[in-house]
Amino acid sequence: MKIPTVFISSTSEDLKLYRQAARDAAVSARFHPEMMEYFPANGQHPPLEACRAKVREADVIVAIVAHRYGWVPDAADQKNITWLECEEAVRKGKEVLAFLAEGDWPVQFEESYRITEALKMGQATAQLLQEIQCNIARLGEFKQWLNGLGVSSHVHASR
Repeated sequence: MKIPTVFISSTSEDLKLYRQAARDAAVSARFHPEMMEYFPANGQHPPLEACRAKVREADVIVAIVAHRYGWVPDAADQKNITWLECEEAVRKGKEVLAFLAEGDWPVQFEESYRITEALKMGQATAQLLQEIQCNIARLGEFKQWLNGLGVSSHVHASR
């Protein structure tokens, strides 16, 4: 009997506890969790195509989205890795279960906090500010797109 696989996608550091909870829920539901923590360690992001291949192998995708935009593999496209993975899942007819954060959230885990960090380190630039503003707008678009898929839940911070 084949054990079904759930691909868990999200930003990493800000959602560590939520990723662990998703993994635990998958295991208790007798799913095999596939997540970035299990990718070979090489100090870099895996290539986009490797992530898409993992999505194609999965039976269902869980996307956890909060207030950080995350890694953008293709600057021309400007979509983050989770968005691209979800698009691949939809293209392949896979179900995407989206969990979207709302309400109060630790400020250090918000996209806008990146400029605060840069200011403290004397590394704030107009280009960084523009990138952050773009990421915040794209994050809103991504959440709208996920809501349009029809299967989503809203979660509140539990820190």
